[in-house]
Amino acid sequence: MTAKLVKDSNGYWLDSNDEVIKDFLQEGKLSKKNCDEIFGVVNVEKFAEEFVCDIFGEDKKEIDLSNGAVLCFIKGFNKAMELYQPKVINVDVKMKIVKEESTQNSPAKTFKLDDDGCLILKRI
Repeated sequence: MTAKLVKDSNGYWLDSNDEVIKDFLQEGKLSKKNCDEIFGVVNVEKFAEEFVCDIFGEDKKEIDLSNGAVLCFIKGFNKAMELYQPKVINVDVKMKIVKEESTQNSPAKTFKLDDDGCLILKRI
């Protein structure tokens, strides 16, 4: 089952004409971690620390993330991600086969959920 994962200022949401997906999302939720992975969201502070350490050969304990150069790096990186990151990505809504819930001869399909009960999505 496919849908479009949309990222906007309010977070993530699924755009789908499938009534089953719409019904599930009334009660279910999307995993921010899973959506971040699909969109390639990066922990910029950690990336900045590694970048500064590589360039200047400094120990991570000595890096001040409030340093002007580091702050400019972080703000610039975030702005680039905002400008060049897609706003919509096609995803596959993962399903699993459940035999015991089937009322017919064929097994029933249900959504695959993570440990927190969030829908598992995969980028197409």
